[in-house]
Amino acid sequence: MKTGITSKDVAELAKVSQATVSYVLNNNQKQSISEETKQKILNAAKELNYIPNIAARTLKNNKTSCISVAINKNLMTPRYSELVEGIRSILENANYNIMLCSNKKYLSIFPNYLNSYLQQRTDAIIYIGADGLSIEPESMDYIIKNQIPLVVFGYDTQNDTIPDVNIDYFYGAYDGTNHLINKGYKNLIYFRPNININQETQREEGVHTACKESTDINLTIHNINFPYFNEIDLLFSKKNNKSIWRTEFYNLVNSIIDNKSTDYAIICSWVYMTEIVSKLLLTKGLKIPVLSLAQIDLFANSGENFIFSHLPNYIAGQECAKAILKLLNNPNDISKVLLRPKLETNNPIL
Repeated sequence: MKTGITSKDVAELAKVSQATVSYVLNNNQKQSISEETKQKILNAAKELNYIPNIAARTLKNNKTSCISVAINKNLMTPRYSELVEGIRSILENANYNIMLCSNKKYLSIFPNYLNSYLQQRTDAIIYIGADGLSIEPESMDYIIKNQIPLVVFGYDTQNDTIPDVNIDYFYGAYDGTNHLINKGYKNLIYFRPNININQETQREEGVHTACKESTDINLTIHNINFPYFNEIDLLFSKKNNKSIWRTEFYNLVNSIIDNKSTDYAIICSWVYMTEIVSKLLLTKGLKIPVLSLAQIDLFANSGENFIFSHLPNYIAGQECAKAILKLLNNPNDISKVLLRPKLETNNPIL
């Protein structure tokens, strides 16, 4: 078999110009080429086992066709795997690959995701601000100063020159709480993590606002401590049923339920809380409505009294990808996207 196959060889076999081969294999949308010609070129490339030289293309076009996706969360956690899949689905159709990067520094003053760009391995950065984790000031200053293409998910950068995509957690909590109140529930128990991040602040404000707009609402809030907060996704993605947190939270919920009538509803900020609450209620045979402020896909069949705020994670990922493509095409095209959760239930009565 002949080695060192080039685009010139493909052009000769397909009986087209070398430029036309380049347009087709690089998916150049600005050139009008018939489907018949495209197929001839693709067939010729396949017959010759032609593999484009990506390194040479990068040097020639100053483009890698790859985007850094900075995420420090466990991808076994559904919401983050959905987010990344949403990003990939859009970028793949635009002939871009993704490079998953972390925030860690490897013998460098900048984190991994920024180094990937500076080393010309990627064309831009999508930063996933999980749990409110923002870009460190030194890196952000460098990104802004050098006009590095960046889209941020998960927190407001307070900067009009940086595109961002966020979920409206306030609305999700407000809408869900208002739904419970309209169903006649005036006694509400709200479990939230005792952590100071924007997501939880918005949720609590949403719950409070819905309660204040109605009369005679009795809201009890329990702030739950997470001794292993940094490892929480890892613990639960592996279903670590022996964790201290699970045991303590189970005992707390159990004591509250045993001392309550059935005329109340429960609100949980996190899916992990909802899982424990729902299984406990099921064990006791209690049909208490549970509002989860995050979707409960993993255990939706463990009970019938769920209402949940479906977070549009996949769509958020798609919006991040669309925003970075727009930015690469036009540096002044700044997207600011706020997505509302959708209230869903597995019980029509609720």
